Amino acid sequence: MFKSFTISPTQATKVRYRLNVPINDEPVTSPKDNTPKTNSNFINVIYVVILAALVGGIVGGMTTFLIYKATGIKTEIFRPNQSIIVEPTSSEIRAVVNKVEPSVVSIVASSANGSSNQGTGMVVGNGTFVLTNNHVIAGANQIEVTQYSSGNSFGATVVGSDSTDDLALLTLTNSPQLPAVTFAASKNVSVGEYVIAIGNALDLSGQPTVTSGIVSALGRTIPAGELSSGLEVTLTNMIQTDAPINSGNSGGPLLNLDGQVIGMNTAAATSTPGNAATQNIGFAIASNELQNQLPLLQAGKNITPGVNLGVVTSNLNATEKSYFGIESSLNYGALVEGVTPGSPAQQAGIHVGDVIIMIEQTRISNTSDLTSILQSIAPQGSIQVTIVRKTQQVQLQIGL
Repeated sequence: MFKSFTISPTQATKVRYRLNVPINDEPVTSPKDNTPKTNSNFINVIYVVILAALVGGIVGGMTTFLIYKATGIKTEIFRPNQSIIVEPTSSEIRAVVNKVEPSVVSIVASSANGSSNQGTGMVVGNGTFVLTNNHVIAGANQIEVTQYSSGNSFGATVVGSDSTDDLALLTLTNSPQLPAVTFAASKNVSVGEYVIAIGNALDLSGQPTVTSGIVSALGRTIPAGELSSGLEVTLTNMIQTDAPINSGNSGGPLLNLDGQVIGMNTAAATSTPGNAATQNIGFAIASNELQNQLPLLQAGKNITPGVNLGVVTSNLNATEKSYFGIESSLNYGALVEGVTPGSPAQQAGIHVGDVIIMIEQTRISNTSDLTSILQSIAPQGSIQVTIVRKTQQVQLQIGL
């Protein structure tokens, strides 16, 4: 069997020359004619095969073309895959910072006992309002706001607050209208999108701290709390980012590459003793939530949870059940990871490692259930809380 291939006339000559080799040292009969006559039929066979291959190729090509034309199939030259995530250049990042910096402020919130919190805010509305996290200004009796781009400082008072969603709106006193941020719809944000965070990280003097990263997840629900202050909230629909977020970034903007706010930097994951250190896991309140709450805050709404037990909780998993000696069959409840000193929970005898499974007669499936139920209870009198401690079920009466 012949292996089909295409030969040009020059190549045919070469093939013919290679075939003209004496076999068994037989002499060539004619010096003028170096091509044995016995090979002429063989050469003709080669030409016939070549011709048949060319005709077959043309017919096959025309048939394929007619099929593609009839079916509408299109082909294109193969190209290597290209990433849809385009890393911003340093000039693009600088352009975003230059655009947004006049709308970013640092916040120092001082309390009567001499303590203070530092955070970040965004200018919104008509240029005399600043949006920030509630935990930045909670308990403060004096608030000072400084615009980064000019260095000018202004006094501020709280217009409205929402400790459930960790938001607060301030109004500036004796200030001109400052440029306000613009919002992008967080529903259009995608995992892998590049983002930039600006804020008062670690309360460092001078210009704001700028970090960058990507959106690493969407729709996160996280329990966020500060045991020292007794603050605990469960935040939902959060944007997760690997842009470094540090203390002082709270209340600052998380931006897309167009310089639009897609979220408010609010929390960062930290390690608990004995666990591996976390690496750049931060969370931002989505811009859609900010825009929904802004009119309520401007109207002077002050939303607070109904009851604060003084605990930080998380959902159960197999590792924690094993660590705290909790029966493996328990598959619901809110695990207590921390208790605020002097809180109702501590006074009632709740310990780290307890699992809250019931408030009054309502079963607690997870931390979200616990938060929702506590928000619906008036902070007066007492409530019955059922916990599981290792393998024992205990009922406690907690004064509010």
